Amino acid sequence: RADGWRPPAGWRPLERFDDTLDGALVRVIPDRDEFQRLCERPAPGAVEAVEWCDDMEAMCGRHYAIEAVYSNSCGYELTKSDTDDTFAVPFDA
Repeated sequence: RADGWRPPAGWRPLERFDDTLDGALVRVIPDRDEFQRLCERPAPGAVEAVEWCDDMEAMCGRHYAIEAVYSNSCGYELTKSDTDDTFAVPFDA
């Protein structure tokens, strides 16, 4: 990346969509602009994008359990525990 952001030591992004991860713990990337960009385009192998909403910004850098798997968008449903709002997030975010 041009801005020099690197993931923390020991943290690895998912390299491909895995539909068997229901219930797994994942971490959303901390970079808000990159997170938005990834949500607004179809993930690799996806038919559609998951879409972005400004409320998703608070998810950056946090850990979530996968609540559901979405094959069309190659994404996962994550729930914000403080509000119980659910958001679809692409596997590579």
